[in-house]
Amino acid sequence: MGAGREPEVERETNAGAGYTVSLGRLLVEDGASDFTDLSLPLPFATNISALNGELSAFVTSSAEPAQLMLEGQIEEFGLAQIEGSIHPQGPDEFLDVEMLFRNVAMPDLSPYTARFAGRTIDDGSLELNLRYLIEAGALTGENDIVISDLALGERIEHPDATDLPLDLAVALLTGADGRIDLDLPVRGDLNDPQFRIGSIVMTAFGNLITGLVTSPFRMLGRLIGVESEDFDQIEFEPGDANLTPPEVEKLSLLAEALAQRPNLGLIVPGVVAEEADSAAIKAERVDARINAGIDALGAEVALLARRRQVLESLYAQANPGQPLDPLRAEFMQPQNPTNEQSPLVLDETAYLAALAEQLVEAEPVSEADLQALAGARARAIREALTGDGAVAPDRVELGEHTSAALNDAGWVPLRLDIGRLGGG
Repeated sequence: MGAGREPEVERETNAGAGYTVSLGRLLVEDGASDFTDLSLPLPFATNISALNGELSAFVTSSAEPAQLMLEGQIEEFGLAQIEGSIHPQGPDEFLDVEMLFRNVAMPDLSPYTARFAGRTIDDGSLELNLRYLIEAGALTGENDIVISDLALGERIEHPDATDLPLDLAVALLTGADGRIDLDLPVRGDLNDPQFRIGSIVMTAFGNLITGLVTSPFRMLGRLIGVESEDFDQIEFEPGDANLTPPEVEKLSLLAEALAQRPNLGLIVPGVVAEEADSAAIKAERVDARINAGIDALGAEVALLARRRQVLESLYAQANPGQPLDPLRAEFMQPQNPTNEQSPLVLDETAYLAALAEQLVEAEPVSEADLQALAGARARAIREALTGDGAVAPDRVELGEHTSAALNDAGWVPLRLDIGRLGGG
C-alpha cells in the first residue's frame, strides 16, 4: 500500500513490557492496495487504487483504539470504503471495522469463483457491506452481500468446487429487480484453536442454499407472508379435476410469489390415485346415466318409481338374460317386522341401492380415462396460474403423470415442483 507521508513514530522503552510504540498519524494519499477475503461464500479479491485516508494517532500502551478511514476506487466505476477502530495492541483485543465495496464488476472474480463454484461469471455486479467486531477474542461479524444481474457462465472442473445446485439457488434468490440479497452472520471465539472464519461462513452459506433448494416453496411462501408446509400441494376431490376455492386461493398466492422470482419456472405433473379416482369416476358416470334416465321419463311418474324403472333397465342392459327376481328376493322382508307371519314386501330402498352398486362395480374405467383425469388436473392448475396473466405461460410446464395415495383428509394431492427457466 502506497503512503503519501512518512508516519511519525516514537519508540519508548517500557521496563518489563518491551517497546511502546507511539504513532502520531498515518496518511495515505493516492495509494493502492490488494484486498482479499476468501472466507466469503463468493471468494472476493480486488485491487484498490486512488486510495486515500488515514490511521489516527495511537500508543500501544493505551487502551484507546486507533481510528481508521480509507476510501479508494475499484476498477473504473467501483468504490471501496474502510473505516472503524482497532486496538493498538492488535485486533484480537479490539476491532470494529466496516468495509463497503460497491459496484464491483463480477466477471473480474471468475478466477476465484471457478475454484469455489466450478463456474465463471458472465455478468453481474457486487456490493459488500462487511462489519467485524472483536472484543477480547469474541467475534461478531455481519456479511451483507448484494449481487445484481448475476449470470453464471461456463462450468470449469475444479477439485475444490462445491457441489451445490447454484443455478436453481440463483433463480430462487434473484428478485424481480435482479438483485440477490444475502445476510450471513458470523459468531466465534478467536481464542479457540479450532475456529476458522472461512469454514463458519461457508457452512452458513451451504445451509442457506441447501435449505432453499430442498424447501423452495417454503421460501416462496415467506416472500408473501405465508408460513405453510403444503404450499406446494394442490388437492383434488377423487375423480374430479375442478379446483376448489381454497386451492384457487393458494394458486393465487403462489402466482404472487412467483412474480417476485421471475427466473423460476413451475413444473405441474398430472396425478391420479388409481383406486379412489377409478371408484369416483365409475360412480359419477352411473349417476349421470341414472339421472338422465329419470329426467327422460318426465315428472308424471313418482320419482321412486322412475328411479326403479331406470335402474332395472340399466341392470338388464349390463346383464342381458339375467333375471332380477333372485336379487329382489334378497330384499324381501316382513311387512310388520314384529310379526314373522305378516306378508313379505320389497325393501325398495335397499334393492335400488344394490342395483346401483352393481352397476358401479361393473362400470369400466380404462388407463386412458385415468391419464385424461391426470392431464386435466395439471391443465386446471396451469390455467389458474396463467389465465389472468399473473404468470407467463412459458413459466408453467406440464410434467409427467404420477401416482399418489389419498391424504388423511381423503383428497388426491398433486405436488408442484420448481424449475429454473432455461433449464439448469
